Amino acid sequence: MLAGWRRRAPLVFDRCMRSLARWYVAVSGVGAWHSLRRRRIARVFGIQLAGSPLAQALTVGTPLSAPPVMLIALILAEHREREDVIAVLAPLFLLGLLGEADTMHTVRGPTADPMSTICVVLEAALPLAMLRHGVTNRRRPRG
Repeated sequence: MLAGWRRRAPLVFDRCMRSLARWYVAVSGVGAWHSLRRRRIARVFGIQLAGSPLAQALTVGTPLSAPPVMLIALILAEHREREDVIAVLAPLFLLGLLGEADTMHTVRGPTADPMSTICVVLEAALPLAMLRHGVTNRRRPRG
């Protein structure tokens, strides 16, 4: 009975990673929409990036979303079941989130803009869950 569970376990965990990646893309899309609606300019590590909020959303991302190129890479990695690529992207998502000036502003005043707070919390939690899942999945015996 337990041996049968182990044979099916990788499929369950792959579905979990797939849903985490899809949720991250969805949350990032909502964050981009919210940032565009509020006309927020991206400032990474204190440097204000050039361009309008729309131009930034299409190139480097917004204060509440990852760059589109990284989101496309995440979708492709999820589609091709490349957990090694997701293991590289997840820390980059976290680094970008921590480097964004609006993140600390949102964390200090979570009631000022509840949508921003939800996006920041989910954009931190989902990559952490992807990393945790990837480590757990590598430790499980496949067979």
